[in-house]
Parts: sequence; structure tokens; C-alpha cells
Amino acid sequence: MLEIIETVQGILVYAFLFLGVPGGLLISLFSQTVHRKYRKNKELAPAMGATSSGFLDVLFFSGMFGWPLVVTRWMYRRHPFPIIPDPDVLMPHATRYDRVVGFLAYWLFHSAGFCTLLIVVGELIKYLFFDYSL
Repeated sequence: MLEIIETVQGILVYAFLFLGVPGGLLISLFSQTVHRKYRKNKELAPAMGATSSGFLDVLFFSGMFGWPLVVTRWMYRRHPFPIIPDPDVLMPHATRYDRVVGFLAYWLFHSAGFCTLLIVVGELIKYLFFDYSL
């Protein structure tokens, strides 16, 4: 059983590398091109949401392109804090490039984070149930 967990963890490490590196590069590209374009526009800036961290702002904004429009609208209406961007104001101004880069950046970056979480859970299982020390 321990060998299976270690094999799965090895596969997840490669998955993290193949998802995390392009995801990080795409988040950076998205931040420098698309996010900045919307923030500089005086009409669209108020609809972008208010966060204190630039990185979280980029993640929430790329999430608008990563999730279906129905889900994004639901999150915008239901969230208690004004950190989710308004999709009804911003989506008519989005180009195909904005949507594709935002979608890929969001899902690659979050998939790499999920792989990291699974690696940590595997280490925890090995530590708790097998004679294994960290």
C-alpha cells in the first residue's frame, strides 16, 4: 500500500510541474495584460471588485473567465463582500483572448494547487498509518 501511495505522489509531482509552471506563467501574463487593461479603464474599474491584495484580485478576476457565467453571477450576487467582479458589466468588454487566457490561467493554477493538496494528504496518510517519519 505504501508503494502505491508513493507512486501516486510521484505522478502528482509531475502533474504539479506540468500544471503549475504554465499556470504560473499564464497568471503572470493575465495579470500584466488583461487585468491591467480592465483596471486602467475608468468605466470598468469599479466593477472589478475591491480586494486588498493584487494577487487575489487577479485570481478572482481570472475566475470570472474560468467558471460558467451563471456561477459567476450567482457568486457576485451572494458574496457578502464586494470582491467578486461584476460579470454583467465586464463580460461584454472581454475579447476571446481575455477569455481563453483567463480560463487557462485559472484552471491550470488551481489544478496545480489541488495536486499539491493531494501530495500533502498522501504524506499525512503515510505518517499516520505507516511506519514513516517526515
